[in-house]
Amino acid sequence: MLNYLQLIKIINSPFIIMKKILLGFFKVSAFTVLALLFIALPKNAFASDPTLGSNQTIANAGVNDQTDTTITTVSNIAQVKATRTLTVSTLPVTTNTFTIGTCVVTFATTTGGSPAEDTDCNGGARILTTTGTSADIARTRAQIATALISMTNATSTDHGNLSITSSTTDSTSVVFMTAGTEIAATSIAFSDGTSGKITSPSYANITGVVPVAQINTVSVGGSVEPGDIYTINVPAGVVTYTVTTNDTSSSTIATAINAALQATSTYAAAAYTTSANFGTVVFTAKTAGTGFTQSSGTTNVAAASQTVVFTPANTGSNLTHTYTVTINGHAHTYTSIGFNTIAQVVSGLNSALANDADVTCSQDGTAVTCSAKVAATAFTYSTSVNLVVSNGGVSSGGGGGNRRSYNTNTTYTITPVSLGATVSSSVSSGQFTRLLRQGIKGADVTALQNALTKAGLYTGPITGYFGALTKAAVIAYQIKLGIIVNASVAGAGTVGPITRAKLNTQ
Repeated sequence: MLNYLQLIKIINSPFIIMKKILLGFFKVSAFTVLALLFIALPKNAFASDPTLGSNQTIANAGVNDQTDTTITTVSNIAQVKATRTLTVSTLPVTTNTFTIGTCVVTFATTTGGSPAEDTDCNGGARILTTTGTSADIARTRAQIATALISMTNATSTDHGNLSITSSTTDSTSVVFMTAGTEIAATSIAFSDGTSGKITSPSYANITGVVPVAQINTVSVGGSVEPGDIYTINVPAGVVTYTVTTNDTSSSTIATAINAALQATSTYAAAAYTTSANFGTVVFTAKTAGTGFTQSSGTTNVAAASQTVVFTPANTGSNLTHTYTVTINGHAHTYTSIGFNTIAQVVSGLNSALANDADVTCSQDGTAVTCSAKVAATAFTYSTSVNLVVSNGGVSSGGGGGNRRSYNTNTTYTITPVSLGATVSSSVSSGQFTRLLRQGIKGADVTALQNALTKAGLYTGPITGYFGALTKAAVIAYQIKLGIIVNASVAGAGTVGPITRAKLNTQ
């Protein structure tokens, strides 16, 4: 590692000829030679780069806003079968008819057993008003109701096959009902042609209700973290799932919950089936009209404070550096002037971080450890190390001058020019016309350096080359005029339309 005295020896030996030539031809000072050689040398010619590493040792955890909301998206609707009750109010006579569903029933009187009774509704049914014996005795109302009950193949256009049963309360009444699953929300059609001898009271007419299968959805949402527990309550018991580090989205969690439900021994006999669909677990009743109960809940993982360790290295340079730790956008800086041990840098950073609003920090001589003040409240962080250069030379323990900071990832170079005088510019005031940024050469760069020197913002050589020193001066100019607020703003250090307009009015 080279210190300041060693640097002077280097200049006085290998570069002694260069120095004499420069002093002889251009009449420049020894300091000018020193400054130019310093700028031309790569940054690591003096020492290994100081660094400031960061390592998150404890991740933020315990954000309590995960959800698994259960919603019944389709309510269970129980089936109601359409029912029509007919009552033989008085004895019907020959040729009286009525229609139930699609079955047309005709009454007839038999003589000596002829015609025979026909109880098949396919093609129309014939019900006798007499006993059909040789005596031809008139049937009672209850006997006619019994004959109606014996009819077969009764159907309805809306409801399909009809079942026919006796009334449990009246021997003269017959009950017609949808035989299968109800498929229509209507009544069984009835048309009376018996002049009121066969009646159907309105209170005995029930409209069908089509059953609907219940559907519940459990939606996974919020900030999900490993260790969060999802609980699904079903009639057979409780099913839980604990989030793992492999669960990267609500969709993967929903898939895992669904797998846990289907893995239970009671799933096959459950009244529902389950499926997973884009962050949602769907419960669907197996049988329309047969509902089920289901609910859900979550248990948040224990809260943890995010913790980050900041570790400096290679701090033994005799140059001046600033070490910066930024927490949630707030920069905390320690400046090392001359030789600093790691313990000194650590102590300085720890002191700089002492008043941060979001973290609490401590140090052990080798690193600074910062933890969130509020558990489960995350913070952002970054680090940087910058070399400080002043117009009095390299800072080595308190030297004066206006300091300029440059990131140590940069190697500073200059373009050789004639020394000892300001380089002339062919660009007049008001004639900055192109975008100027680091790496560009030209007369307008020379004019820019002259303008910034006049403003007291640029202290480097006038070279016509837009290097790191020129960029720093442009940033200072932009901040001074309110064009930008700090050096981290996009476009900082670049002479664009706004900065160019300001320069052209100088």
